[in-house]
Amino acid sequence: MDPLISIIVPVYNVEKYLPGCLDSLACQTLKEIEIILVDDGSTDNSGDLCDRYAEKDPRFHVIHQENAGVSVARNRGMEASRADWLMFVDSDDYVSPDFCLAPYTAARNQGADLVLFRRWRVTRQDIKLLPVRGSGSSGYKTRPEAISMLSLPGMGYSVCNKLYKKSLFNGVRFPEGKGCEDLGTTYKTVLRASAVWYLDQPLYYHVQRPGSATATPRLSQAEDRYELYTQMLRDLVSAGCIQKDSPEYRVRLYNMSLRYLIRAGLDMPHSAECGAVLRCTPLFGARFSKWWLKGMFWLYRLSPAAFDRICVRKNRRGK
Repeated sequence: MDPLISIIVPVYNVEKYLPGCLDSLACQTLKEIEIILVDDGSTDNSGDLCDRYAEKDPRFHVIHQENAGVSVARNRGMEASRADWLMFVDSDDYVSPDFCLAPYTAARNQGADLVLFRRWRVTRQDIKLLPVRGSGSSGYKTRPEAISMLSLPGMGYSVCNKLYKKSLFNGVRFPEGKGCEDLGTTYKTVLRASAVWYLDQPLYYHVQRPGSATATPRLSQAEDRYELYTQMLRDLVSAGCIQKDSPEYRVRLYNMSLRYLIRAGLDMPHSAECGAVLRCTPLFGARFSKWWLKGMFWLYRLSPAAFDRICVRKNRRGK
């Protein structure tokens, strides 16, 4: 029997976390699934672990490749998938037993080709349900509503807490050779979806482990984030989801620009463009969601030289 859902898991040097991830997938209440493990040139025992699971459970399929990055691994997994529906899991995370069944049932019952659902954040200290404020109960979301939800902590641009009709990825691939790859991909599936359903149910456990890309942002990702975010804003304007002269667009752009400046430093490419955006911001026109963004904004407006020194010091500590 052909699988109903293909779950794609890029794997790279996560032998400590991988059994928890794969065990949670093996115990899914929806049995008609395939789990495609793409070993991205692991140098620890991750590749061997993948092979062992595949030997025990025919639903697991393993692809071994030279290290090429998570985008290449996900793209290759999509190419090998056989199901009409796709899901993605990071190999250091784990999922609820109904991770597949709950969104698949919602998609079939509601006629949706994209289902969004909530997630937990797992740290060494606790497990916290991330908020999706203003989303309400389960129900249909318009395209602009779904796009706005991606910026909420409990949803995010991650591809992992969503169920996709495979056809949404026709002509869409994860950007290879770039960090923050989800940022350049997830919104495109929302723009292509004919019906988006929000499932007010937490099914995904995002583990924040020391040394992961999300826990330790690298300066090399800052340029990618800037490029992908600005392209996303252009696409959202073209699709009519936001207006270029709207407060929402300005707030998104200012937040992104200031975050870029703080994380990447003013000596990076595009920093002059970011600085120009912020210098042209109306004095009381920027509404930042975080107090430290507001503080850094005012510091930048009052003393760019002091802002420069703080960024340089911060970057030196991060290198």
